[in-house]
Amino acid sequence: MVRAVTAILDLPVDPWVGRHAPRKLDLLIDGEWVKAQSEQTFQTYDPATGELLAECAQGDEVDIDIAVRRPGKRSRPGRGHE
Repeated sequence: MVRAVTAILDLPVDPWVGRHAPRKLDLLIDGEWVKAQSEQTFQTYDPATGELLAECAQGDEVDIDIAVRRPGKRSRPGRGHE
């Protein structure tokens, strides 16, 4: 038999969330916010309250190809990889 235990925590929400939600979030590619090529989005909700937190860009294969082929910060060597 499987038993589930749930608890309700009365924790304050980080003030950052209140200042920034709900909002639209694009894809972060090479340090720049860009829209998904398909312009499709999905919504994400606060699991505690069910309130909408953000509408996020939904990347796909085209966006991945763009990110991989884009020269920039991702192609620069990091610490220990010079």
